[in-house]
Amino acid sequence: MTWRTHLFFGINSLWLLQAVPAVADVAFDSAHLPLLIGAAAFGSLLPDLDASESKIKHLSLGGIKPFLLPSQAIHRHLGHRGFSHSLAALLLLAVLVLPLAFWWGWLTPLALLLGYGSHLAADACTKSGIPFLYPRKKRYHLLPRSLRLTTGSLAEDVLFVCLAIAVLLLLLNTLNSFRAEDALFGSSPFSASISSAGSISSGNPGLVSSLEMFHIFGHSLGHGLHSLSRSVLLQSRLLQSGLLQSRSTQSRSTQNIFSRKQDG
Repeated sequence: MTWRTHLFFGINSLWLLQAVPAVADVAFDSAHLPLLIGAAAFGSLLPDLDASESKIKHLSLGGIKPFLLPSQAIHRHLGHRGFSHSLAALLLLAVLVLPLAFWWGWLTPLALLLGYGSHLAADACTKSGIPFLYPRKKRYHLLPRSLRLTTGSLAEDVLFVCLAIAVLLLLLNTLNSFRAEDALFGSSPFSASISSAGSISSGNPGLVSSLEMFHIFGHSLGHGLHSLSRSVLLQSRLLQSGLLQSRSTQSRSTQNIFSRKQDG
């Protein structure tokens, strides 16, 4: 799947935290949510370090691409959809990020792992599948053969739009919780961060980051809708071209039969 689809898959993995109310109360607040979204999004791109070209490979931090050389080395020795798309890689990542829990708490490493796992689940829905039990070469799939997706297809464009809507609902759900805090306590991160002119206060960088995600969401959704419309247009043109070609072939066949009858 494309990096945009993986990105939104990763962010949507945070919905799993809603299943535990005690966790959701902490995770979906203005202080934690932006960091969790960033961790899940980053984790969702990590498995493609083994790809010849990927978003994570060219991710730039201050003009430096820290993942460029590791990505080239991993791709050269392991190839695409190898070790990094397996259960072993997920477990290794869990061990590596465990120390982060002492500084950032356990929610951020969990979001990173959820994002990574979402990438494996998404690729397991494609026709190529993933070597989940690497080093075994067998490819595993989550969907029956008839429902498996092809990267860049119309089906993926439709899926992308659905995922984008789910991300919007996640952000709206968080903003609603801010309003609930405001109603109960008279002051919340939401009300404290919106000034009288509708501008954003600098007193709450957490909410500012959350609102900035709406801009990223809108840009990605616009790109997704544009891709979807292009795919639909292309499919309709191909269908129309096929119908015209079929009619042309049928017409020539009819003319040949008529000519043979006349010759006979």
